[in-house]
Amino acid sequence: MSFSLGTLTAIGGNALGAGPLLANGGSTLNLRADVDTTFTNTSFTINSGAPTTTVVSVDQATGAGTNHTLTLGGTTSIAAGKTLSISSANGYTLGLGAVVATGSSTPSITFSGAGTGVLASLAGSVSATTTTANFNGSGTVTITGNVNDGGGALSLAKGVAGGTLILQGTLSNYTGSTAITNGTIQTAVATKGFGNTSGISVGTSGILDLRNDSSVAFSNGTTNYAVSTSSSGATINVDHASVGTNNTLTIGTLTMGAHTLNITGGNDGYTLATGAVTANGNVSFNPTSASVSLASITGTNRNVTLNGSASGNSVGAIATGTGTLTKLGTGFWTLTGSNSYTGTTTLGFSNSPDVGTLQLSGAGTISNAATTVFSGTLDLNGTTQTITTLGLGGGAPGSTATVSIGAGELKLGGDVTYDATNNPNGATISSSTGKLSLLGDRNFTVGDSTAAANDLTVSAIIQNGDATPRALTKLGTGTLTLTAANTYTGGTNVNAGTLLVNGGVAGTSSGTGTGTVMVNSTGTLGGTGAISGAVAVNSGGTLAPGTSPGILNTGALTLAASSTYSVDLNGGSGPTGTGAGTLYDQTGRQVLHRPQ
Repeated sequence: MSFSLGTLTAIGGNALGAGPLLANGGSTLNLRADVDTTFTNTSFTINSGAPTTTVVSVDQATGAGTNHTLTLGGTTSIAAGKTLSISSANGYTLGLGAVVATGSSTPSITFSGAGTGVLASLAGSVSATTTTANFNGSGTVTITGNVNDGGGALSLAKGVAGGTLILQGTLSNYTGSTAITNGTIQTAVATKGFGNTSGISVGTSGILDLRNDSSVAFSNGTTNYAVSTSSSGATINVDHASVGTNNTLTIGTLTMGAHTLNITGGNDGYTLATGAVTANGNVSFNPTSASVSLASITGTNRNVTLNGSASGNSVGAIATGTGTLTKLGTGFWTLTGSNSYTGTTTLGFSNSPDVGTLQLSGAGTISNAATTVFSGTLDLNGTTQTITTLGLGGGAPGSTATVSIGAGELKLGGDVTYDATNNPNGATISSSTGKLSLLGDRNFTVGDSTAAANDLTVSAIIQNGDATPRALTKLGTGTLTLTAANTYTGGTNVNAGTLLVNGGVAGTSSGTGTGTVMVNSTGTLGGTGAISGAVAVNSGGTLAPGTSPGILNTGALTLAASSTYSVDLNGGSGPTGTGAGTLYDQTGRQVLHRPQ
């Protein structure tokens, strides 16, 4: 039976007879039944010639059926350049047997339409050097069996957003490319799910959807599948096939251009693990409902951005030349590799909300260039890191900038700055046992945020970073608070703003190391800790012990002419407030010098 340039409606399984069925371009075949039905035709052929599209529609016969599959008998052959458009209603599915392309040289066949289809298998043309099967429909097409080459390599291409191609064959051997420009290609078959494909490319708004209920690697049986992405709409989705949770799905190498890769999942704890990543442009990773683990990133002077809201993300060695590393998003990223990138390391941006945590682990390092934490947390996690300058603050109102040293060490090759722009919350360099090592005399320039009483708090132990005595100088109008028993020996200068020394115990340790403390014009020294060295308050400087009120213990104390000694006194007892107060600021001193 053959039909063309019109509509053939077949109601019931015997309606097409028992012979071959031939369709010419421009025709429509309506299959109708109220139950699952396999039609008795022995084959279905879509011939060459114009027009190019043949429509096959499946639906109920009398209005009684829903969610049934109507299957054409035998093999379906589709000629080069022809399109099979699938149309379905009421939950119906078109079933096809083995589907083969026909034609010589480089034939291309296409599946289109919004309907749902199931193919028993797919093969390229035996007469061709290469065959391409395009899946351009907005519906879902499932290939339950294998996808195989013909006379040459067969390639798969998904090109329309919204549609899905599902590959279920367990012994596919096609060797051509797999291209997902738009829409989704999905498989839950870890080995041979993409046959022996030469590579999987994801672009524009394409989605590579990997499913499995165990932690598996997706491979051809020998090598994990290589994936490349070409635009910022590219997405790799990892999820369970039915019931899995907290599993890792692994692919091979990943090659990216200058764009963002999105990593998604079903919020069931899945992780995408990649092989080595090659950055052919500035790259960004955006894991949201699934985590990602990147084996490494290499590139020539490429910038890397670690974004997203997922926790549990990690990246190995970053070797991107002079490129920078930026942490954005609210997620948690861990650096596990010995990195060689030489650009800056930045968390957030000016006026950014909190951007989660960037953590170092094991051999993990950051560049020894400038480091800036606008917001969020840089967690050294007990490692030793060396940087030049350290910038903190400048994020959005309500944001906090933190460097957590743990039991490790942060070696400062440059100065420290707290930026009060946008009035963020205060910043901290925190640790109970870790070290903040000065590799030179260092300025701590602290701005004054209206949202923070203590603009910058340092609880790590400040020490000399080498054999040379190193000094600390406080600049800026804000407040710097030192809470540790510090050991640096080069002295302390308070040239502007306030330095609160809350670390140290009198007679035992000192919040300012062993050197002299100089309080210069516009500078204020306060706090409730201990200073073992001499303190000189020069003209225009202020000594304001306590933190309203409290005791600041010092060594020999000198108050110059035109200096200020500021104390807080509470009122006396009784209804009139007369009499001596019981709380007041004090300076514990060894010798008090006041020039005449």
